[in-house]
Amino acid sequence: MARKFKDLLAAMPQERQERIREDAERRLLMLSLSEVRKKRNISQKTLAANLNITQPAVSKMEREQNVGIETLKKYAGGMGGELILTVSFPGGESYRIG
Repeated sequence: MARKFKDLLAAMPQERQERIREDAERRLLMLSLSEVRKKRNISQKTLAANLNITQPAVSKMEREQNVGIETLKKYAGGMGGELILTVSFPGGESYRIG
């Protein structure tokens, strides 16, 4: 019988669970840059023109694993959006940064 992923994850040491979560968050961030652009119906070429950079530079930005906050702000701004960072803590406490 197949086991559910959440059960497998729960059986792993806490440190490994945390590494898996961090890796998943990084991968979601990488995907979200291009996915957001696509959902906004903006091509890499158009975004590049808005940012005064080349289309290959936009492509590279979307593939980066560690994108800086300033880069994310510019990327969002190039699509007419705004980057909002929030730090959330257990218990519901959260703070907006920037």
